[in-house]
Amino acid sequence: MRQSRPDQTEPERVKSSMVVTGNRILDALDFLKERVKTLDTQFQASLYRFADEESKRDPRDILGEYEALQARIARLQEAQADYNLRVEVEVLGERMTLQRVLHLIASANRVKALWAKAVSPEEAPSYQYMALRAREKDSEYARRVISVEAAQDLAASAARRALAFKQAIRSGNAREVEMDVPEDLLE
Repeated sequence: MRQSRPDQTEPERVKSSMVVTGNRILDALDFLKERVKTLDTQFQASLYRFADEESKRDPRDILGEYEALQARIARLQEAQADYNLRVEVEVLGERMTLQRVLHLIASANRVKALWAKAVSPEEAPSYQYMALRAREKDSEYARRVISVEAAQDLAASAARRALAFKQAIRSGNAREVEMDVPEDLLE
């Protein structure tokens, strides 16, 4: 089994206690990810240069900066995970960590979308689809398991649940939490 070694290229960061919000962490992550995208596009163009383009960046320098930014993003994501586990919010009467809410909102949005689709009028079905809902011998047709009205109620309920998760994420990310993070991480 291979043992992991500490990254020798990563200098030791001085950690200090500071007050952060989830929104501040998200903004820092967005900023760094945009810088990574820019470097990604610069790399391919840096592989070739004309004689008069000596000022063009070296691809090794670009990838060095790229890796440094990725390491910074990873540290920020660790801080974000720590933040998400520390912050508790209430969703529809239940207390839970922001981390759990972030996971549950995806399924809540999916359920909302599926019920909304169940309510929408049927499109012109393909022959294959109709074959699944009809029997030739008796001309028996499959009927809805859930009425349109019941599906509308379920869609509305699912939409309220998804909205509650979304609002909890907003309020959770606005909370100030004192954390030990490297000083330069949120710059």
